[in-house]
Order: sequence, then structure tokens, then C-alpha cells
Amino acid sequence: MTIVIKAARIFDGKSEGLLRNLSVVVEADQIAGLIASARVPSGADVIDLGDVTLTRASLTHILI
Repeated sequence: MTIVIKAARIFDGKSEGLLRNLSVVVEADQIAGLIASARVPSGADVIDLGDVTLTRASLTHILI
């Protein structure tokens, strides 16, 4: 099962600023990577969080 989590911004702790227009792909309860928000894989379940900033910690809480 593939889940795509959309958020307005993503803070990854590595980049100098917030990432925009990206979504997090989750497969088998693990983060598989980031994709352009416009390229959601067909058949994926989508969780659209709207105008929020997603962090690694908030992802952990969503996936539990």
C-alpha cells in the first residue's frame, strides 16, 4: 500500500529553507521518499494536510 502525505511545506532539517510542492511517499510503514505533489502515483491513498509545515517528528505521529 502506498500513501502520499501532502503538506504546504516540509522541513527536512537538511535544506536551508522549507521545501514546497513536494509530498512524502510512505510504503510498508516506511518513508520511501519525496515526490512532486503533482505526481501522485495512481492508486495511492492521499492524506492532504493542507496549509501546514510537515516535520520528521510530525510524520512519526501521523504514521503511528
